[in-house]
Amino acid sequence: MVLRGESANLLSVGAIDFGLIVDATVIMVESMFRRLAARDELSFQATMAYHAHGSNFRGKMLALFHGAVAVNRSILFAAAVIIAGFIPLFTLSGVEGHIFGPMAKTYAYAIAGGLLATFTISPALCALLLPDHVEEAETALMRVLHRFYVPILEFAVRRKTWTLAGAAVLLPIAIVAIRLLGLEFLPKLEEGNLWIRATLPSTISLEEGNKYVNEMRSVIRSFPEVENVVSQHGWPDDGTDATGFFNAEFFALSNPRRSGLGA
Repeated sequence: MVLRGESANLLSVGAIDFGLIVDATVIMVESMFRRLAARDELSFQATMAYHAHGSNFRGKMLALFHGAVAVNRSILFAAAVIIAGFIPLFTLSGVEGHIFGPMAKTYAYAIAGGLLATFTISPALCALLLPDHVEEAETALMRVLHRFYVPILEFAVRRKTWTLAGAAVLLPIAIVAIRLLGLEFLPKLEEGNLWIRATLPSTISLEEGNKYVNEMRSVIRSFPEVENVVSQHGWPDDGTDATGFFNAEFFALSNPRRSGLGA
């Protein structure tokens, strides 16, 4: 973001959660762990499939290699789906584009950095830190989730036509919804209202300053586009703004019909 001169603020950087960065690494390590736990049960066909990749690994390294190869395409596809979900944010313009554009780019940077670590650092650390023999234990929660997930997955694989038909129905709905995205992110703003600040001489008194404030308020109110004017002279009651009688601020509420903001 520094190299591209982009703003790092609460909306862009703060939108990134830790899980977004480590999701791919968790999948990679889990796959390696499962293959390492079952490497003594690998069949001859699976072993031949490892060597089909041109690998000369044996034992622990062979199991880790197969665990990495088994999920690399899935990880890339999942990352592509996430990035594709942010494509509408890249196309936003105006106020929406300035606010949400950096957030979408930051997500893309974070995912790219996470993928880089997943395919480089994670396998190397697994080879160094994982022991030769590990045991996999499935929790009660995972067993319950598998009871729901596995039947749905098997149905989707068996009924490919139905699955693709459902995706085909959702696609035009998503395309139509894209046209409304610009209105969903921000409310309609009344940009015709004005906040005007005037700076008087620093040594002016309250009584003398009031004369100028009243006169300026009258001048602003004289325009037909202005519906009402509220003035503030000096510092606010809550003491949050350290200023003096030299500071005068005016809130000019515009008339939507006369200022061209409404029908």
